[in-house]
Amino acid sequence: MKHLITIKKSKRFTFTEVMALAASRCALRLVTQSLFSLGRPCQKVNFSVVWPAAVQPAGTVPNHIERPHYVRQVDTLDWGDSIQLQGHAALQGLRQAGQLARKILSLVAQTLRVGMTTEEIDDFVHRETIEHGAYPSPLGYLGFPKSVCTSVNNVACHGIPDRSSFLYDSASLHVKQPISSVIHVK
Repeated sequence: MKHLITIKKSKRFTFTEVMALAASRCALRLVTQSLFSLGRPCQKVNFSVVWPAAVQPAGTVPNHIERPHYVRQVDTLDWGDSIQLQGHAALQGLRQAGQLARKILSLVAQTLRVGMTTEEIDDFVHRETIEHGAYPSPLGYLGFPKSVCTSVNNVACHGIPDRSSFLYDSASLHVKQPISSVIHVK
């Protein structure tokens, strides 16, 4: 199978650039065939085309909540050449962040209703995360404009919440909302 997008290793792209590149280069038929056929001849797939909508401004984060390093470096991220080993305190912070993320995702599951937009889900997640003294880690990561990633039905990437993506009776929803592990949780 041919690669749909070729990115040179020396060039770094922001999230927005990658999405624009993917949208401009990928024909819907090729994407559908590569995602759903798994090497078999293209079969009829029941899906709806999802078009991007205007994204509302991101929620604000109070100044007392520490920002991850990547929020200050919007254009690129440098992961370095080695893995940083963490001590006991950092691992405990990761555990707390994971527990908070699980708690917030459980609350999201309880509030979902037919007709709810992904923008409303983002508002809820943002508010709950801030109320717990944590930073919503998707916000600002390589320019990502929201506090949560949502994908409704056949959206196969990290969807940006907006007012046009709403939940149907039989919708499948994927919500990804890690909490920044560098933050001390209350």
